[in-house]
Amino acid sequence: MSDTFTALFKQALYLVVKYTPFLILFSGLTIWFYLSHIGRINIFPEILSSYSSFISILASLFFIGTAFSITFILPSLVLILLHLTLNQKNNFKYIKKTPIVSTFISCSFIIISFAISTYNVSYNKEVSLDIACIIVIIASLLYAFKNTCMNYTKIKSKPLTKNMLHFIIITITIFFFISISSLSIAFPMHLISNDFNVNDEITLILLLVVLLLFSFFCFIPASLYYRQLENPLIKPKKNEISLILATPFLVIVFLICTFSPGLSVRIIHLSLNTLGFSDSQPHYYYINSKKYTSDMFDKNDWSPVTLGTFDRKLYIKGVSLFSMSGKKLICPEYTRKLQIETYKTDLYKQHFELDKDKMKQLKAATQNCILFNNDDIQQWDTLFDDTGKLKGSE
Repeated sequence: MSDTFTALFKQALYLVVKYTPFLILFSGLTIWFYLSHIGRINIFPEILSSYSSFISILASLFFIGTAFSITFILPSLVLILLHLTLNQKNNFKYIKKTPIVSTFISCSFIIISFAISTYNVSYNKEVSLDIACIIVIIASLLYAFKNTCMNYTKIKSKPLTKNMLHFIIITITIFFFISISSLSIAFPMHLISNDFNVNDEITLILLLVVLLLFSFFCFIPASLYYRQLENPLIKPKKNEISLILATPFLVIVFLICTFSPGLSVRIIHLSLNTLGFSDSQPHYYYINSKKYTSDMFDKNDWSPVTLGTFDRKLYIKGVSLFSMSGKKLICPEYTRKLQIETYKTDLYKQHFELDKDKMKQLKAATQNCILFNNDDIQQWDTLFDDTGKLKGSE
């Protein structure tokens, strides 16, 4: 046992050592890509020394990227799990049409949600989106019940009570997985919707078409998987299942990059946020007043506060867009808001491209950011309340 463990450990260590330079290079390219998008590629040479940070960023990118990927194929994964739950030969007849049904219900969920949201905005109402969820649940239950009734075959060797129990279990199982699969489309729908600006009716219709298209692709893995299972002589192998999941996933990734070019930057920023290399929330920072004076910070951008008479202390308000290798890039608060708006796409006007004018505005705004040494700056929110006033002051 110990020899096997030692051999596996040596093999894993060899792979880590072998591929570490490539991982560091990929992480470096990721940071370069992010800094170029915020217009501060000039600070890239100053953070090249932190190789361990690059590995951390790569690991975070891998896990967050995987989480995003799973989100887009989650509807199919739920239906594949349904088959694994009811994997007896006689039960497949109850579930063979579930990918088609779930796709239809998911599309209906998207259309109803859009209709409710549009109604709320147009008439300033607050109709709950729970109505769409309730409709999905009812539709899933009706289909599960009807489908089981049409396909159920009484087991002669069992009494009526056990047959009824078997019927109920199959119905509830199908209902549960179809409803979860159909509702799980809400996660990719939310991610995609946040990346687009909806300014008029044409853009709204285009966004609806994009979401319906993504809904279709989200169920392709399950459709391919079930199609193979319809032939009792064919059993999908592990590599075939991997191909079934991987191929539509690659298509989805391509479509995401095409329709939503800002999503990749969002994933990188989320990874940096998770590891503490950036912070989306504004904070007050205590600044080394021997190197920096209040005259260096515009009142409208930084809200500088100077306290004390003899030992004067300087505080500014800003957001950390990037932090690594003992350096911290602090920007005015509005920079983060501009960054969010920049990475949104207008389907009608921009043809699946980022707004070049906003990109120029963002890069111009980040020139006002200051690259501090960690020794010269410290987060210090305890003296200020949510309105920016000193705590205890009137």
